[in-house]
Amino acid sequence: MTKEQIMVELFEFSAPTYYKWTKKEKRKIFDLLNYAFTLEELEEFINNGKIQKIEIMNNSQGLIRKVKEFVDELVKNSNTFIVKNVLNQIKEDYAIHKKIDYEEIMCSVFSLDDYYLIECADEEFMSKFNDDDIKYDEFTNSFGNKEYTLDKITLITKYKIITQIEQTPKEILEFVLNSQIEDFI
Repeated sequence: MTKEQIMVELFEFSAPTYYKWTKKEKRKIFDLLNYAFTLEELEEFINNGKIQKIEIMNNSQGLIRKVKEFVDELVKNSNTFIVKNVLNQIKEDYAIHKKIDYEEIMCSVFSLDDYYLIECADEEFMSKFNDDDIKYDEFTNSFGNKEYTLDKITLITKYKIITQIEQTPKEILEFVLNSQIEDFI
């Protein structure tokens, strides 16, 4: 299709009106269309009611939002230091196996040294346990409820992280693993 045919089809007016609007009146809408779209994209819209480039951009923005929500939820269940270490470990496994293997992820998270989960736990992490049942005492470095030990807290944290990862669609995990983790934390 020619430019004239595309514009006539888009605006549903006659060719003389197109020339009047572009040559005499110099309407800005045509500058905008020329700036934002190629003729091929406008023709694609006429034929399909969609432009693939726009659909991809919209899907990417939605994916980025979901990735951010995923990482934020991981941080909520632990802290940023723990999330970075867990995601880096998963990223290393992903680079080796070239696929997302939930069983491998589970093994990786459970085999992480406690250093990554408790010894580097900061105020952000410990504040998550400041309810009446498991209040953390900074002075004695222990929990008010004797049932909660650091080992138990470590396992709870690992379980929360693994559960969330297992419930996350693979395309979101792949996007995270193929990106710079720092972009989302």
